[in-house]
Amino acid sequence: MPASSPPDNEPQRLAALHSLEVLDTPSDKAFERMTRLTCDLFDVPVSLVSLIDQERQWFKSHHGFEVSETNRALSFCAHAIAQDGPLVVEDTHNDQRFADNPLVTGPPHVRFYAGFPIRPLDGLAVGTLCIIDHQPRHFSERDLTLLGLLAGQVEELLRHHKLQVELTQTAAKMHKEQRLLEVLHQGITDYQALMSGEQMWTFLTEALSELTDSEHALIGEVLPGDAHNALKLHAIKGPPWSHESHHLLEQLRRGDLVLKKPDSLLGRVFAHGETVIDNDIGAHTQRSEFPLGQVPLDNFLGVPIVSSGQLIGMFAIGNSRQQLDQHLLDWLQPFTDT
Repeated sequence: MPASSPPDNEPQRLAALHSLEVLDTPSDKAFERMTRLTCDLFDVPVSLVSLIDQERQWFKSHHGFEVSETNRALSFCAHAIAQDGPLVVEDTHNDQRFADNPLVTGPPHVRFYAGFPIRPLDGLAVGTLCIIDHQPRHFSERDLTLLGLLAGQVEELLRHHKLQVELTQTAAKMHKEQRLLEVLHQGITDYQALMSGEQMWTFLTEALSELTDSEHALIGEVLPGDAHNALKLHAIKGPPWSHESHHLLEQLRRGDLVLKKPDSLLGRVFAHGETVIDNDIGAHTQRSEFPLGQVPLDNFLGVPIVSSGQLIGMFAIGNSRQQLDQHLLDWLQPFTDT
């Protein structure tokens, strides 16, 4: 059973497939109706919208076939992608490429196959609309034309899916931009909170956690020292603390205790003025000191706050549900300035 070779434009083809953001998405009624209609029109038991990823074929819809994906090496559709055109196998038992294919010798016992490439973006074939029968059959030019028209409708569905994803992301970014504006506005106009101090720090820390989808957040003041700077916490957010931890946090807030370790993740920020972005804390052994080295972290962002060239404070987040990178740092710059 020879596997198909990837086409020459495989990197571009995979990029187009992934940009659709459709892989591993839930069942969609529009695609389900399309494969059911295709089965009815051709009087076949199986129709698939098959998308060919790097190592697998994944089915956006699989009418008449129980599994949702197979290894790419077994895929008939990968051969259609490789030849960059429709593939018709009227009897798999008479085709050396497929006669010993496990999908032929075992379930679903493919005896006939016809697949038409789907090209939703830039003419790049990301998969096929295909039909399968358990018996050999003749497939006419008219049949192939009809399958091509249906494949065109699948292309429209994929483009529509991509547009919906983009609109949703844009809307979420706008619900998020608005929240940032609200935080900034309150941060500079809520004079009662500004006068109370603690209330404002708590508000800003809670907002920082919300804006970055983070489990932990803190804001602190840098205290210059003879050897190294120290950090006094003004506010910290995280999961419920133990009674002992709560007592220690209150001491940190009052300034009775300060953080001093310059080689910790926090210390690199308050002692050295570094911006620290780390998306894989588990790969490191240094103590996080967030706040006392007892909090397990998956990722961490620490940002120094500088005024007139002097390091005066910092904020940090941990266990964010989004990628921590320069883009997020730039987006947070108005928050840092505030």
